[in-house]
Amino acid sequence: MWWTKVRKFVVDLFPDTNVTAQVVYEAPALRGHEDSRFEWRVKRRADGIFLISLKLIPDYSVDREGFPMEHHIDFAPEDVDKIKTTLDACVAQYERIKAAPGY
Repeated sequence: MWWTKVRKFVVDLFPDTNVTAQVVYEAPALRGHEDSRFEWRVKRRADGIFLISLKLIPDYSVDREGFPMEHHIDFAPEDVDKIKTTLDACVAQYERIKAAPGY
């Protein structure tokens, strides 16, 4: 209950903030090297705007106490196709390199 009041107060002060966005969908997390994790999310801000979010704990990133840190990167839904295209291009390049003689 108190968090709802704090969230409303923050949203009223900063209506365009992504910090208080509500997660409406979480894709299954993928594990990377070491203890890294990668997870796509769909979030909705208090003003109704949707965001595609990337939650990650990167490889070798630690806070001052030595614990893994979480990082979030928010994207507008219109940008996701660009991100996917870039990722697909990287995968295609990897496939070409892997198939080249002498690899």
